[in-house]
Amino acid sequence: MDWRKRYTSEEYDDAWERYDYCDIYPIKDHYEISDDAKVFVTGYKRTQETAKQFLGVDDFEIIDSLADEVPLKSYKDSYRRHRRGYMNLRGRLQWYLPSKRQEERRKATFCRAEELIRFLEKQTNDAVVVMHGFFLRATCHVLKKCGYRLSNTPRFRVPNLTVVEAIKKRNR
Repeated sequence: MDWRKRYTSEEYDDAWERYDYCDIYPIKDHYEISDDAKVFVTGYKRTQETAKQFLGVDDFEIIDSLADEVPLKSYKDSYRRHRRGYMNLRGRLQWYLPSKRQEERRKATFCRAEELIRFLEKQTNDAVVVMHGFFLRATCHVLKKCGYRLSNTPRFRVPNLTVVEAIKKRNR
């Protein structure tokens, strides 16, 4: 998406809505998954295109809303233009605190991540989920609490094509 540097609150909210339907840049890298892995994607076009290009699969299951990105809205109504990074930060702080301005708050996000993990544990032993950055961070937090060992846990910014492997620790 061609992001601008500054937005009014209305422009910002519209830009995020448009982003949900944007194409992705072509992916040259390829990530190998096992033949018996079941691939799950969100309802967003971006994750489906990523599964096709990055994983090389056309056979995936769409799990609507369960793994979708945490919605982000402008932090207040304003006609004044603010930097996009500042608006992202303020919106995510509202998610954390929580504020009714944000559609989904921290507790709901973590509950949704727990629900996703329970869903995946019932489906298969080897699952691949193509999801979005902010929800990936929340899911990693919950995976650790559920007894999984993670590789490459994202901290703040989640670069495109970040791969996190989660393996359930064995009880002794």
